[in-house]
Amino acid sequence: MFYSIAANKISLVVSLCFSFFIFTYAFLLIRKHSQVKLLGYAFIIPLSLNIASFFTANAGNAYPFAAMSDLCLMAALLLIIWIKPGISQKKTFQILLTAFTFSLIWAIETYSVLPQYIKAFHIRSIIIMVLFLLYIIKLRNEKDGKVVLSWAGACITASSLVPLSHPVYLTAYISPGLRLAAYCLFCFYFNKKIGLKLINMLEEAEKKVAAVDKNLNLEVRKRVLEIERSNEKLSNIARTDALTKAYNKAAIMETINKLIESKETREFSIIMFDIDNFKTINDTLGHIEGDKCIKKLALIALRSIREIDSLGRYGGDEFIIVLPETSVPQARLIAERFRKKVAETESPHFTVSIGLAHYPTDALDAKGLIASADDGLYQSKHKGRNAVSYKNIF
Repeated sequence: MFYSIAANKISLVVSLCFSFFIFTYAFLLIRKHSQVKLLGYAFIIPLSLNIASFFTANAGNAYPFAAMSDLCLMAALLLIIWIKPGISQKKTFQILLTAFTFSLIWAIETYSVLPQYIKAFHIRSIIIMVLFLLYIIKLRNEKDGKVVLSWAGACITASSLVPLSHPVYLTAYISPGLRLAAYCLFCFYFNKKIGLKLINMLEEAEKKVAAVDKNLNLEVRKRVLEIERSNEKLSNIARTDALTKAYNKAAIMETINKLIESKETREFSIIMFDIDNFKTINDTLGHIEGDKCIKKLALIALRSIREIDSLGRYGGDEFIIVLPETSVPQARLIAERFRKKVAETESPHFTVSIGLAHYPTDALDAKGLIASADDGLYQSKHKGRNAVSYKNIF
């Protein structure tokens, strides 16, 4: 193509650049062997012929390479649109297009007479016009993109026929313009068919990623909640007495200390109690019955207190109830009601002795409060058991 005039060089650059773009765009971005991909693959013909035109060593072959590119492209597009090859045939079509292109290059380079026939402008013009008419007729059955493809075919046909007009110096530059318009329309068609498809695929992929992220987040939250629940269960197990399900000694002591340390705490009371003659129950009825008594006692205690109150097993048959915001008279009423319910037990029947302590009246720390409540419990024992005591007041 170094030997051609300026107008032909412009046509060459237009055909070469756009055919390379369309061929690469269709070949790389469409994975499935669709008709659109095959149409894009057909641009291997103008791409290869124009490259051959540029690099041919024979000046006489430069023009025939370029001249044949439009005619062969129209023939290939018409063939694909007309036959509409199935999935199994599309690979074969690609091989045939490639083989035809390189066979044509070889024939032009090998046989010097062939270019003379190709240079016969009138013959080439008739052929390309017939191809264009068939092309338009067949495109009437196409549902999508037929307008763009029709105009592209019209422009590329016109660009091949323009050199027939006069004056030559004017028409020589109209042909490259029409060819540019044709290839721009082809690019628009493939961008519409491929680009929009890629955008839809991207949107679908983003939706799938969003759905996966959503499911992943839900799964993570679910796992976090499960872990939190497991940790809570483990924490409760560590703070709970296995036999009675009440707080263990450490947990009930922690509850008392938190109330003391809280700035909002004005007062609270604790009730300390144990089963009367529990050793006798164990010795006569056995430890299994003794455990039943402890469990029954804890159940009665839990049913006798409020939601804000806390029950803890201090040791053996000894329990503590913590009563927030409760005065001594209020604690006494709760203790008496609880004592009477315990006294109604049967099989086996048992009673409890109860001692009270009040914060901050009796002590300012947990150890002092428990010691004060323990003194009240022993006072109840000395009274004859099954009693509630607070210091020497009652």
